[in-house]
Amino acid sequence: MKLKVWRNFRAALVSATLVLSGCQKQELSAPPPIPDSVATTAVQSAEPTSFAEVARQLDAGGSFYLYLSTAKAMEGLSAKVAEMRKMAVEAVPADEADTRAHIEQLGTFVEDLIRRSGLESCTGLGASSIAVEPDLYRNKMFLHHPPGQGDGFLWNLIGGKAHLLNSLELLPQDTGMATFADIDPKAFWQFVQDTAAKSGRPEATQAIAQASATVQMTTGMSLDELLDSLGKEGGIILTLDPSQTVSLPIGDQTQSFAKPRLALLLRVNDERIFQRIDQTLGASPQVEKVDEAELKMRTMPVPFLPELGLRPTAAQWKGWLIVASHDSLVRDIIGAKGGFRSTPEFQRLSRGLPKEGNSFSVSAQRFADAMREVQRASMRQQAAANPAQTKLMEKILEWQKPGSSFAVSTRLDNGLLVVNQGSMGASRMLAPLIVAPLAMTAGIALPVYTNVSARGKQVKSLSNAKQLGLACKLYAADHDGAFPPNLQVLMPDYIESTDVLKSPLGDDPIGYDYTAGLTETSPPASVLISDRFAEQQGCRIIVRVDLSGVVEKIK
Repeated sequence: MKLKVWRNFRAALVSATLVLSGCQKQELSAPPPIPDSVATTAVQSAEPTSFAEVARQLDAGGSFYLYLSTAKAMEGLSAKVAEMRKMAVEAVPADEADTRAHIEQLGTFVEDLIRRSGLESCTGLGASSIAVEPDLYRNKMFLHHPPGQGDGFLWNLIGGKAHLLNSLELLPQDTGMATFADIDPKAFWQFVQDTAAKSGRPEATQAIAQASATVQMTTGMSLDELLDSLGKEGGIILTLDPSQTVSLPIGDQTQSFAKPRLALLLRVNDERIFQRIDQTLGASPQVEKVDEAELKMRTMPVPFLPELGLRPTAAQWKGWLIVASHDSLVRDIIGAKGGFRSTPEFQRLSRGLPKEGNSFSVSAQRFADAMREVQRASMRQQAAANPAQTKLMEKILEWQKPGSSFAVSTRLDNGLLVVNQGSMGASRMLAPLIVAPLAMTAGIALPVYTNVSARGKQVKSLSNAKQLGLACKLYAADHDGAFPPNLQVLMPDYIESTDVLKSPLGDDPIGYDYTAGLTETSPPASVLISDRFAEQQGCRIIVRVDLSGVVEKIK
């Protein structure tokens, strides 16, 4: 008796549907007046806050305004940690002495760190953003502590008394990005040593000893000598010369950019570090030496990467140690005399900002443009692999539109004030915080969705192929073990619908290749059915005589 077609061996893969919904703009009408019955009156806080002190430093009436009282959260924080430490120790069984000691040690360390940090003196945080002119925004952030209480490490790390920002005079006219800050390497290292000692961890003290030994080995100076030689200010200058370009590899292509130069500047109290560098380089005949009244410079030309024109240079000049990628940058820094400071771009960015501070950072429009070009070049390399994802990322970059900015951080007698002025207001700065997670999700979801969709089609194809293989087996059972001469003869007794003959990977009515002439006694591994479109997806989809099926990638 002839068997009918088996139709109950199909598998289905459910794919997600992305639904995009749009929003229509509506004209806003004036809100109705609030009835007297529900009108509210101003309420005065029953608890003291630092709102008035913080508000004095902020700009009201702009696009963003924030005040957060931190007094309750920070007050007695170390005591709260001590209480939690005690409770945690008591919760451990008495016979687990090592665990109790470890918790006690860790809790005491955290308690001491909080106490020394100065966090407990923070009473309020405020921020604001206002447009001072079209496409120019002043953004402020103020962290408040009561006058005379900012003595913790975090406050001292900012620097001492604010001073004139004289380091701005060192920026050449073609500066792309620069940042300078007050630093106290000796105080910082002392804090690190104290923290390691109070941690009670032997590996921490060993790391401190190893660091000291490494400095001695590499510089020929003890760590104490090195720290004594360093001053209390440092900075970085990056210049971009649009008249000269360099070609850099981006993926499998090269992209031309404005030629960069980079310099690290450190205030020093003497010439000991430079002298050590001079001794190290002195043995090489390739070193170019400059000894002038106020400038000592050593340059080592390098043969590799000629397109960058690297000439690593160390220089000592008027209390500055300068390490630069090219000696020409050292000359430009020395001769800058406020070159960038006098540009219309900086004049606009610095208008109304503090003249004194403890640190500053500046980003010119040329630097923002260069970074955008690097991002675009990278995305163009990915376009072929995932055009939809690339288009999305390009749109996000277009929305963000980064530009120039100038920021000054100042330690006041009652806190830290950071003022930034540039083309990015609160709306643009906050937008990446909202858009970036969505973009990251989309960046992950798009390729994952693509892979899931492709994998689903491959699974469906394998299911079809197995149904065809089973129909061939049923045909052979009725024809003395001989498989059919072609797949079409299976209709309609062994397969009822032509849909099973179509591959999800292609458009032809018959999407599967069939090996004619095989029988049930043929080698079990012989390929009976294969998807003719699978290779376009980088894989093979086959069903063998024994009805085993596989989806395998083509290497």
